This record gives sequence, C-alpha cells and structure tokens, in this order.
Amino acid sequence: MEEHRMDYLDQIGAYGQLIVISGPAGVGKRTLVREYLKLHPVAVKCPTVTTRAMRPGEEDGREHFFISHKEFDQMIRSRQLVDYTYYNKIGYGSTKHAIETLRSQGRNVILIEDVVGSMRVKAQYSDATLIFFVTPTWEELEERIRLRAKSTEELEDRLIHAQEQILCADQFDYVLVNDTVEKSVRRLGQIIHGNRYAKHMMKKFIDSYVESEIQSHFVDELKEI
Repeated sequence: MEEHRMDYLDQIGAYGQLIVISGPAGVGKRTLVREYLKLHPVAVKCPTVTTRAMRPGEEDGREHFFISHKEFDQMIRSRQLVDYTYYNKIGYGSTKHAIETLRSQGRNVILIEDVVGSMRVKAQYSDATLIFFVTPTWEELEERIRLRAKSTEELEDRLIHAQEQILCADQFDYVLVNDTVEKSVRRLGQIIHGNRYAKHMMKKFIDSYVESEIQSHFVDELKEI
C-alpha cells in the first residue's frame, strides 16, 4: 500500500508545468527568471530558436538553437513554433518540440513572452499559467524605460507600448508586483508550487487512485450514473 502511494505522488510531478512570464520592458522579467532557476533546478527556461549568429560563450541548445533563416521560415510554415517574432531582422521562436520534450521529463518550462505571445501560447496550451509582472509604480517603470531609450522617439514608443501591455494585465492568471527580486522570486515559487496540485496536474494521480484503490464494481456503478 505504501509503495503504491509513493508511485502516485511521483506521478504528480511526472509532467512539468508551462509557465509564461510577461510584463513591460524594464520590469525585470529576465532577472527574476534567472534568480528563480538558481533555486529551482527542476525548472528550465525553454531555449528558443534564433537566426542570429552564435556569440562567444554560448552553446547550441543551451541559450538558443541556432538555425538559418530558411529553416526558421520552414518552421513557421509547418507550425512547429508556438510563438515567434522578428527583432532587427533576427528571428526568435519557441518550438513545440522543445516545450513538450522538457515537460515530458518532468521539467517546469518557463517562457518569457510579450502580451501577444502569451495569448498565443495560452491558445495552444490551455494548462499554461500566465504571470504578469509590474513595478510598484508607473513612475518607477517610466524611469527604467527612460534609462534604456536611446532617443526621445524611442522613449515615447516604449512608454506607449508599456501602457498597452499593462492594460492587458487582467488577461493573465496572476499579476505580481516586482518590489524586490527576493520577494518576487519567492512569490513566483509559491505560485508554481501551488500549481503542482491543480486539477490538471492531478489527473494522472486521480486516475491511478481510482483504478487501483477503489473496488471495480463501485467504479462501474458510478460510471452508470
């Protein structure tokens, strides 16, 4: 009996979660994910495919999968990408194969997406958890964006884009305030740990429990109701 119970508990984490992190530029998404991964080795940031050249210190399949523009276009046409974008004529995308392979290994997969990309992921993976980060105040975010902008025109574009994204925050499952990295990483961990026992993660557990522990005639009677 105890051996069976341990098997069931192991099944809860047998299939990893899909966590999508979003928020306006400057909110600290990548810093938070990097710090979270240091504390939770079962989680992994899903490596994306990209058409840019490999940089010193990078490794194919770790930070990114480095592919040609032709291969990237083929993946778009064959719908192998969950989401993709072009930035300065360089393509970036997340593949269904990488996500599903990592999840089947019990890894919690983290994607960093903009609002539109987050909605695309949710449309394909209904069990994905969408988390939106904001700064404690708009003034703080505005200052961070101001430091990044290289011109007045770019600053205005970035501010408008940030406002548009914040207006979509209510489309996410959770909205977290990034007041400090330590607190935000802890809150992120609480959400992901709590999701471990969400109904879609417990399905295999319940199925095994019913099949092995409840008398078959009782199950048959329930199914007939």
